[in-house]
Amino acid sequence: MIKLDATGTIDFLKDGRRKYYFVRADVKDWKTWPFPSDAFPIHRGKSRNKKFKEGDRVAFQAVEKNGDIKAWKISLLWPESD
Repeated sequence: MIKLDATGTIDFLKDGRRKYYFVRADVKDWKTWPFPSDAFPIHRGKSRNKKFKEGDRVAFQAVEKNGDIKAWKISLLWPESD
């Protein structure tokens, strides 16, 4: 199992009438990135995940277990005020 704290942006893929939400991770160096992709699916059915919309900047825990990757412990990053 691999766990890594990361930041990213909420995005989605549309397939017919369904939308599949995921977090697109900010990858600075692909050589040291331990995952095969930068897209981590999130489960939108849970009420705590419904507050996120496309384009939101988030911090999350990227998890790989048995070849399956997911985004856990997602929290919204607030824009820095000047």
